[in-house]
Amino acid sequence: MVHQKKIVVIQNMGFHPNQIERLKSLGDGTFYTDSPKSPEEWVKRCEGADIVCSGKFGLEQRIYDVKNTFFSLPFVGVGWLDKTKLKEHNITGTCCLDVTKTQAQSGLLLGCSARLDNFLHLLTPVGYQKEQRPEGRWA
Repeated sequence: MVHQKKIVVIQNMGFHPNQIERLKSLGDGTFYTDSPKSPEEWVKRCEGADIVCSGKFGLEQRIYDVKNTFFSLPFVGVGWLDKTKLKEHNITGTCCLDVTKTQAQSGLLLGCSARLDNFLHLLTPVGYQKEQRPEGRWA
């Protein structure tokens, strides 16, 4: 029998209904629509979860009280986390611990710019052709 992963979304993360359905297809999901009132409530919501989607509240104060958990965080500023304690408690996540916030923002903007260039014809006058990009473009 395959172990069904327990997924907990600690607070309203702004997921679209189709994203919630995709998460539910990956495991047993609990989706809170309110924020925890205290760090203790945050820990209680995390109990028994294999995967946790969380904001900073509660995480900053009590992350090391949760063990054997994968965290999905909507931010990159995680330099304050103690890598040794994370390893000791078997806590992993989707964070880029060695990337600065500025580097991540630059990468995000670069990706958005490249993506937008592919849709530029939708934002410009009728008749624009993708091949008519200005000279010197990197994308």
